[in-house]
Formats: sequence, structure tokens, C-alpha cells
Amino acid sequence: MPRLAAVKSEMARRDIEALIINNPSNLAYLTGHTGGPTTIPQRLVVSSHKEEPTFVVRKMDAPAALHQTFLQHSSVIGYPEKPHRQSCRGRLRRSDRFAQ
Repeated sequence: MPRLAAVKSEMARRDIEALIINNPSNLAYLTGHTGGPTTIPQRLVVSSHKEEPTFVVRKMDAPAALHQTFLQHSSVIGYPEKPHRQSCRGRLRRSDRFAQ
């Protein structure tokens, strides 16, 4: 893709090894991906060591990203919408600690 090649050329000129892009307009310009609300974090990681960038999106947005972009399946990483929390089993809740 010529746009990505231009970015990588400028990265090489400035001796930048990795670039993280989070602006929705720039994401659309470089990948063609226009899906997903702008309030949800999406990142494109362009590396000087890899031919293809890595696109990090919500897991539920990954199929659309694969459909709309030129990226291979291995270059689109979906993250869960809700972070996994450690179990509170065996620990006192905050309200229990203050009650004692």
C-alpha cells in the first residue's frame, strides 16, 4: 500500500523503529478501516522490522477490520471489551474491612 510505504519511508528517514497510530482519521487513511466508535481504543502499530502493521481493536470489531483492510488475520489482534478481574474469593470486601 503506497500510503503505508510513505509512512515507513519517513520513519526510516527519522530513524523511528515503531509508530503507534490512534487517530481514527489516520487509521482509516492507512488501513481503510472505518468501523468502530471513536471512543473505543484502536491502535495501529507500524514497525520498521515488519512488512505489515499490527492492528489492535476490540475483539468484536476484529471481523470488520479484517473485511475492510488489507491486513492478514495474524496482524489483527482483538482484545476483550471488559478486562479480566482477579477473583475476590478469600479476600475481604472493602465494606467488610471497615465494618470490623
